[in-house]
Amino acid sequence: MSGLFLNNYYSIRKSTRTSIVLACAVLIILVLTKEPIALRAALFLPFLLIPVQAFEVLKTDALSGWNTFEVTLPVTRRQIVASKYAIFICFVAICVLLIGTVFFLTHMFYYSVIDATFFNFGLRGFGIVCCLAASTFPLTFKLGTEKSDSIMMMSIGFTFGLFFGLLLILSMVLTDSPHFDEVFSMIFGGVAVVCLLVSYIVSVFIYDRKEF
Repeated sequence: MSGLFLNNYYSIRKSTRTSIVLACAVLIILVLTKEPIALRAALFLPFLLIPVQAFEVLKTDALSGWNTFEVTLPVTRRQIVASKYAIFICFVAICVLLIGTVFFLTHMFYYSVIDATFFNFGLRGFGIVCCLAASTFPLTFKLGTEKSDSIMMMSIGFTFGLFFGLLLILSMVLTDSPHFDEVFSMIFGGVAVVCLLVSYIVSVFIYDRKEF
């Protein structure tokens, strides 16, 4: 399992390092502006730059032919799928650590930035990227990387459909709630995690039956 994880990382290490450096630089610049819109963008940006690199692993595997060789190794297909999800989760953890560090240091030494907006938009950024992964992984395993553009469009549609659908439902259920934003953010984040877990089960099912 660790070997599969490392192989996934090494196949995209250059683009991953670039995305992390870029996300860190832009994050710091946005936070230092003190603009509310910039702060909200700073909470989304790392999630849109770093974890999506995990999707490139699938493309790299297909282009290099590694995916056809990988299934002949003394590992189960479940472990192969798990390694793809593991590197995604690792990238999400890097985003959380990066955002938390920058905002904490800014809050301690520059000006107050850790408030309700920090938690709300942080959870929403986390939820959006998890929903993207929840649809991108199984669709790619099923349809193949050659349809990556269509898969990304479907994933974006699923993500924002879930986001606004949940927003609409909660707005009808929690009318006039003073903590609506916090409740919505927490529920959306939780639903996104559940979608990712279900996605893993579906991906294993698809990959077990996939022919190479």
